Amino acid sequence: MHAMLAPSSAHMWANCPASLYLQGDKKAGLAAQEGRKAHELAHHMLTGIYWDILEYPLEMVEYVTEYVNFVTSVPAATKHYEQRVNIFDRCFGTADVVACSWNKLHVIDLKYGKNIPIDICNNEQLLLYAWGAYKTLWDGQEIASKTDDPHLVRISIYQPRTKDQLIKSQTLKFSELVYFINQIKPKAKLALNGSDKRNSGDWCIFCKQKFVCRERNVKCAWG
Repeated sequence: MHAMLAPSSAHMWANCPASLYLQGDKKAGLAAQEGRKAHELAHHMLTGIYWDILEYPLEMVEYVTEYVNFVTSVPAATKHYEQRVNIFDRCFGTADVVACSWNKLHVIDLKYGKNIPIDICNNEQLLLYAWGAYKTLWDGQEIASKTDDPHLVRISIYQPRTKDQLIKSQTLKFSELVYFINQIKPKAKLALNGSDKRNSGDWCIFCKQKFVCRERNVKCAWG
């Protein structure tokens, strides 16, 4: 079951509320299927589940093995793989890896796509996962109430098939994560309520309506 407010699409619906109801069929394309296969392999490797090397392309096995080596090298008291996180109403998802220490929560995401480098700076998907992980694994509300909160949030993207940086990370204070959540909740509500407000930007690249969107085409025409 997919979330209506999918964290993986948050960069789009948070910036263009109308896009939420314009995506139509969520049927996965070839790239998405390949990504799913890579995540499946990573999960098998990390959890010790038996896997058959003949079921995966050699290139994928090599890339995913390097990713697994990175994940296992991350220091943490506990690590949770394929962790389901509930974020807020109609918004939930599965974080690839959540590594927990006494004062740090580290969310790691494998991006197997090779054409578009994903930016880490204030990445909506990973920050939503981080908030969901706090709610699921710790008492995020209790932590948020402490003015002397020592907790840190770290988000990392591992994207091996682009010419961009292999591993990108950002560290925030827990209070900054709370600020982000307070900022994105009204945007989520706007999108969920069926707002027809459209905005164009770098998020349009993933929108199924980008070639027929007047807002985007006008902006492109005028540069």
